[in-house]
Amino acid sequence: MNKVMPSLKLKIFDYLKAREGVWVNGKVIEDRASAIGKKASNASRRCRELSKESGYIQRRINGKSVEYRYVNPNLAKPEAYELVGQEVRESWENETEKQETKQIVETLKLFN
Repeated sequence: MNKVMPSLKLKIFDYLKAREGVWVNGKVIEDRASAIGKKASNASRRCRELSKESGYIQRRINGKSVEYRYVNPNLAKPEAYELVGQEVRESWENETEKQETKQIVETLKLFN
């Protein structure tokens, strides 16, 4: 029996929704897509589509990079998310560091 896998677009949407109000760098999304065997450019395209189509995903240019975030327009003004976002961002950075360390350890195991 074949299990239907959710589309990359849906995975990105769910990922951003789980971090509601927090700006996520496009590179982070591209890296996560690459980790599941998808092309980074495909992830970027899906993010742009979501920001144009959904009404829930916002896009902004930050220097030379692009950031995305999920905003529920029925709950609060987008500016209110910035206060909550800082705490979530800090916990996300710690989680990302843990994942990167785990990947390095796994890679080193391959060479031993």
